[in-house]
Amino acid sequence: MLQAIQRRLSRPPPGWSCVRYKTSWRGGDEQHQSPHNVPHNRPIAPFPLPKLPNIEWEEPSEQDRRIVEMKHLGHPCGQMIGVGSRCRWNHPQVLVFAPLTEVMDSDKKVKQIRADHGLFRLSCPMLQREVKKIERAGSLQKAQERMENDEKMKAQLEAAHHSVPALRSHLIPQDWVEKLKSANPEDLEAVNLTPKAPMILFETGLIGVSLNKAAEVKCFHAHLADYLMRGKVNPIGPLVIEHLADQGVDVKGTDECWKECQM
Repeated sequence: MLQAIQRRLSRPPPGWSCVRYKTSWRGGDEQHQSPHNVPHNRPIAPFPLPKLPNIEWEEPSEQDRRIVEMKHLGHPCGQMIGVGSRCRWNHPQVLVFAPLTEVMDSDKKVKQIRADHGLFRLSCPMLQREVKKIERAGSLQKAQERMENDEKMKAQLEAAHHSVPALRSHLIPQDWVEKLKSANPEDLEAVNLTPKAPMILFETGLIGVSLNKAAEVKCFHAHLADYLMRGKVNPIGPLVIEHLADQGVDVKGTDECWKECQM
């Protein structure tokens, strides 16, 4: 009964404090509205947002949000808390996502708290499309084979995956981190979190790859986003850029790609 009552609450029960990040939040409770006039899902994150080690990013502007939601994704993107990379036209290329997000219902009540392994998201439509082309051409398998024959690259990839849980922890309120790591399944269900949340947040690398399988190459989109954010930490990113260059694609943008982001 207690859990059923707690699920109907708009805030987590005592002991699970909730610090919500909002684009325009300065201590008030006004919700940012998307261009679609649909309330954003709300990130649960420290405020002010901490800086990530050796990673530069900035808070998205209202124009950034409109471009991402209306031109890149086609839907509200409440989990976006930062822009980490921009193209030559100054439009967002890579987004920073909050690992924990409140999922709102039509009455703006919290119906679920979602844990997500995604941290950096490639949003540029042109890069999304071109990366998909090189994946379909078999480049993923070639990258896997190259990595398996290069012990240095393999070690770099494993290190890149293993460093991701610590980055997620930076973007979660510290009391949540401590409770998530020690909570039992019943505690997590009481705040509408899947029992798998600690595993998702603290035991997976990029793209949700298990840290026990950190030598696997999956999803060039995620590796390119990670490389544009963290540079040489990710050894797969340069391979993606190399494949794109072979197709005449400049990762910083083309003469015409700005049209896809024009409002």
